[in-house]
Amino acid sequence: MQDIIDDVTQYLSLTHEVKDPSGIIDIGDKFTLTFTITNTAPPRTNVSIPAIRFVGLYLSVYETRYARPHIEGSDTVSSAVGDDFFPSSIRAGESATVDMTFVAISAITNPVSLVIEKVADAIVNASLDFEEYFQISKEFEVSTNIFPRINVGRPSPVIDRPRRELP
Repeated sequence: MQDIIDDVTQYLSLTHEVKDPSGIIDIGDKFTLTFTITNTAPPRTNVSIPAIRFVGLYLSVYETRYARPHIEGSDTVSSAVGDDFFPSSIRAGESATVDMTFVAISAITNPVSLVIEKVADAIVNASLDFEEYFQISKEFEVSTNIFPRINVGRPSPVIDRPRRELP
């Protein structure tokens, strides 16, 4: 079972983009991050490839020394979103996005290094749709003989061909 979990986990991806404001963010500034959860699994093109579909998406983000999630009227250190913000599932190649607001709480300590600050730690939780993953498929070849229809009163090219007289 651990092999399945290890294999499937590699197809769950999280990316982010700073949406608001663009440019330099100063201490105390609020900014919006757009998080995108993507199912990078290959599409099921034949019966030997399992269908990987994630359900029950849940994203948790946590404060770092540079920024924290911003919820009006709260000094929270974490924030989480789930079913209300995401579709019920994402299939291979599909994505789900959510915007979250953060507030900058500290600046880099060594400006010479021009380090990009880590503004959040994030955890993505999702369940594997086992019914779809373990869907059993088997291919069959279906064949039969196909003969021309015999028409009453009309000669059939196979059955009613003219007989040759023997000499």
